[in-house]
Amino acid sequence: MKKTSFLFAILILTILSSCRKSDDLRPEGCYLENKNTLRLYNTIYNDDMTDIVDANGNGQSLEACLLRRQRTIDFINQLTSFRTIVSNEVNYGCYQGEVDSLLEDIDDRIRELNEDMESTWNRCEEVYGSGG
Repeated sequence: MKKTSFLFAILILTILSSCRKSDDLRPEGCYLENKNTLRLYNTIYNDDMTDIVDANGNGQSLEACLLRRQRTIDFINQLTSFRTIVSNEVNYGCYQGEVDSLLEDIDDRIRELNEDMESTWNRCEEVYGSGG
């Protein structure tokens, strides 16, 4: 009985050890997948910001500025949700260092967007008038 338990324990340790070794050899798939998702989100946001125009096709108006402000707010919320997902990735096979690096990239982008809100998008009425 003890010999069987001992062999079972050795078998489990061997399996766990081999899984970890194969995991160490994997490409940084978790990091790359999430990094590519972040790039895609940024590309879509940048394209949206370039394409925003008002009802008259004007990109330089109060309406267009307010649309850009709302798009930026939505993007900050999207990144905040993505940050929550990434922070849990360590539970699904991502390395802590990968997660930390991704979180730093996301935090930097959110910081940039908040600066844009302060310097530009929260000043739409000041720049273009109140529209009324």
